[in-house]
Formats: sequence, C-alpha cells, structure tokens
Amino acid sequence: MLIAAIPVSSQVTMGAKKAPEKFSLLELISNSRRGLRLPQLTTQERTALEHSTDFQNQKTGLAKGLVIFNTDTKCMQVWNGTVWISECASQTNVCFETSTKGTDFWVSFGNNFNSANVLLALKISAEESTDVTLNFTHDGSTTTYPVGNNSLITIDLSSVKDLGDKRNAVYLSSTAAGTYDNSLHITSVKPVSVYAFNTSVATSDATGVLPADAWGNDYYRLSYAAFSGFFDFEMIIANQDNTNIFLNSIPIATLNKGQTYVNTLASGDMTGRHITSDKPVAYFTHSTITKIPMGRDYGDILFEQMMPVNRWGNRFLVPNAPEGANDKNNHIRIIASEAGTTVNYWGAASFDVTGGQSGFTSGSKLNAGQWVELEISGSNNVACYISADKPVGVAAYMVGSNNTENPNGDPSIAWIPPLNQSIQSSIIAPFMFPFGVQNDQTNFDGLYSGSNKQGNVSHYMIIIAPTDKKDQTVVNGTAIPSAGWIDNQESGYSYYYWYFDNVADLNNIFKIANSDGVIVLCGGVTQVESYYYNAGSGTCIINND
Repeated sequence: MLIAAIPVSSQVTMGAKKAPEKFSLLELISNSRRGLRLPQLTTQERTALEHSTDFQNQKTGLAKGLVIFNTDTKCMQVWNGTVWISECASQTNVCFETSTKGTDFWVSFGNNFNSANVLLALKISAEESTDVTLNFTHDGSTTTYPVGNNSLITIDLSSVKDLGDKRNAVYLSSTAAGTYDNSLHITSVKPVSVYAFNTSVATSDATGVLPADAWGNDYYRLSYAAFSGFFDFEMIIANQDNTNIFLNSIPIATLNKGQTYVNTLASGDMTGRHITSDKPVAYFTHSTITKIPMGRDYGDILFEQMMPVNRWGNRFLVPNAPEGANDKNNHIRIIASEAGTTVNYWGAASFDVTGGQSGFTSGSKLNAGQWVELEISGSNNVACYISADKPVGVAAYMVGSNNTENPNGDPSIAWIPPLNQSIQSSIIAPFMFPFGVQNDQTNFDGLYSGSNKQGNVSHYMIIIAPTDKKDQTVVNGTAIPSAGWIDNQESGYSYYYWYFDNVADLNNIFKIANSDGVIVLCGGVTQVESYYYNAGSGTCIINND
C-alpha cells in the first residue's frame, strides 16, 4: 500500500514517510519492486493525441514535456514542443566506434554520359600512416600506395602506380544489364576513408565509399528518373562467392567475390526498388544523365553508395547545398521500409513527381517502398529538418540550371546520415573538377562557348554539429568562428558552410574534429557542373529490421 506524506503543501512524497528533497516537486519511492508506469499509447494513438485540438492549441506551450510509452516502438517518448524525442537511442554519440572509415572497400564506376572522355579518381585519407593496396578484379593486378599521418592521396585511375591506365578495369561502359568483373578492391593496414569520383566534360559526381563491415542485406533505392534515352541503373558488388541477389524476394543474380551486377531502366526512375541478398553486398545508385527536377535545361550523372535499411535513422538535418546563381533549392527524397511510417518535416515543401506520394504533408504516412520528394524552402542557407517515428532513408539532390540563368550547378546526389550517426573526426580534401584541370576556371573542351565557357568554381564542406557543442568543432586544430554557424531550432543542431580556396587549397587536407560528434558533407559547383557526397559520418546499426 502506498503511503503519502505531505510535509510541504507544494511538494509530495509517495511511497515513504519522508520529506521530498528541496529541488523535488514529486518523489516516488518503492521498496517493493514497484515502478512508475507511463501512459501506454500506440503510434496511431499518439498521433491522434498530437493532432487533437487541445494539443494543437498548446503545441508550443503547455504540451512541452509530455511523456508517454510507445507500445509500438517500445520506447519512452517526450514531446519537445516540435517533435517526439525517443529515449531509446543517444542523440549524438552512438556511432563513434563505427564510421565511414575502414580497412576493406569495394567500388565500381558506372557509365558516364560523356563516356569517351571519362576520368576516374580516388581520394584516400588516413589519420595514421598506413599502406593502401588496390586490387583490380578484372585482371588480378595490384599495387600499393603509402599514406602518411593525417594526410591524403589522390589517385588518377588513368595513371595508377606501376600499372598505368586502369580505367577499363573498373569502368562499366556498357548500359546492358548483367554481371561484370569491373570492380576495385581497396584494403589498408589501418583505417582510411575512401572517396570515388566519376567525371568528364560537364558530367561529374562523387561518393563516399563504405567499408565492407557497413554493408547489409536489405536496400531500398533512392535515385532519380533518367533523361529520355538514358539510364537509371544500380550496381551491386559481392565480396563472397555464391551471393544471391533478390528483387522483391525473386532471385535475379548470383555473384562471386568481386563481381558486380548491373540492372538498368531506360528513361525511368528506380526509386523504391527493394533489393535483398543472402550475404552482405555494396549497393550503388547511378544514372547516366538525369535532370532535377524534370524540365530544367541541364543534366548530369548521379553516383552514390546507399546505406542498408538497418543503418537508417529517425532524425535528419539537410542543409541547402549552395549552387551559386542557380535559383532552385535542393530537393530531398525520403523513403520508408515499414508500413505506417509517419514523416514530419520543417523547412521544405512537398514536390510532386511521378512515382512519389502526391500532396504529401508533414505528419503523413508512408508504407514500405513508398517515398516522397521535397524541395527546401527559403534562401540558400536554410535547412530542412526531418523526423520519423520509424527509420527512413534520406538523400539530398542538387538541381540543374536553366539556359536563362548564369548556369551554375547541376544535378548530384548525397546520402544524408541520421543525426546520431556522427563521428569525432574526419580528414577530407576538396575535389577539384575536371580532375587534373586548373581549378580556378572550368574547361569544357569547346562544348560551350562565350560566357558559358568559364565560370566561378565553388568547393565547400557543410559541417553539422549539436548546437550546444558547435563551438568545440575545430578544423586543422583551429576553432570555427562562432559567428558563421547557422542554428536549426527544430533539430537542436547547427551547420557551417566552409568554403575552400580554389588555388591555395588545391592539395590541402582538412581534419574536422569535435569530441561530441560531427557529420561532414562535401560539395562543389561551377557552370553546368556539380558533385555532392557524404564525406564523414557514423555507420552504426540503428535498427534491427
């Protein structure tokens, strides 16, 4: 039996005859293994409460701090005035031990619109000196590069150490579906970060390459419709023999170690495609050329490695990647893997496209494989915050230019990690395009003329950190100026645009560090040209589905 003692009229102790502490309004004491049971609500019931008139009237006032136990997610959740915050996972530091760094990587390079002039490159960075070995599946040739402490190497695959031009060994020049041996295996003694670039005249994109221990067996695809006459396609790489690949549970291929399976869709959009396997695989999205959104004048390739479903998350901050004079803000695609996934967003508007969910409003639901496209609202330095009650996958897209504008920017894609997939440090370097060309002007080999032939080049990184810890972020040992941070109130995170010097930083490296965690995105734009990729984040398993 509970015994209530009320020694002070404004304070209460329940469960024992003692005065509450001075700082306590209510104290519950149990000596018989009894506890406090919170209100038990399903996600549907919680959403109904959130949408009730009384709740909405107090949404930014008295409702703050409301606590429930969600019987669907098996988590305690707190309303912070904007979103429900789950207490099941840390907000920042759950991924410090697993990241995009590793010692075992695989990559293939897909068909580029300007295939005849393709230039393929790797950037590999290390915080500790190590040897990095390249092994080409196509012919078994190998070579090794040393990487020093806190340094980075750039490898042009047309001029590989001791091997010469190895582009044909890794480049999937064909758009025909099938199994190929055009893969590159990258290993190191100590952890490194690997970035891959596929570039040609006015067609470029880049991706961070995931270590093999971050691969999975379950993927939903995020891509974009290929422009008429071109291809949206996927590249799947196995690192074990007899790896079976399935589309919607139907077998489509069996791969041996180092083999790459390619499937293509002409003039279509593969977003929502569900790929599974009986052994972990690497999954890359790619497009020979696409226009984002459809109707813009200029198109580009897309190239990005996807995260498996069990590494998706619930909370994302998507800053607008600047595109100079381009008058369009970034687009975002969000995809679900579970039925009844509620998606909330701030700082963006629904953008209806074929295949996506039309008229999607914040708080609406997606089922498995369904997706929505958003466009970031406002100026070039705004951001979109996304919160979902079940894990989702998120990708951000730069958009194309129009002839009527100074045509800065082009389509590109970046995987956006959830906010709790942060890392404590990352070493990166800007990618100057086209590879090997003086980067303070572009060179389109006569493809364009007049004012379109040369243009301003902008390379930058976007650093994301918790707002209350942002001042701890350093670049090469020097703190980032406080005045440059942009706070996002909804997420509790801030972001900073760090612009590289197009001449002085050509061969420089940048070490970004924060003991409480950062996420780093890298991008670059010039006239009818762009790239964008996740340059550093965690890779931890957030959900077990």
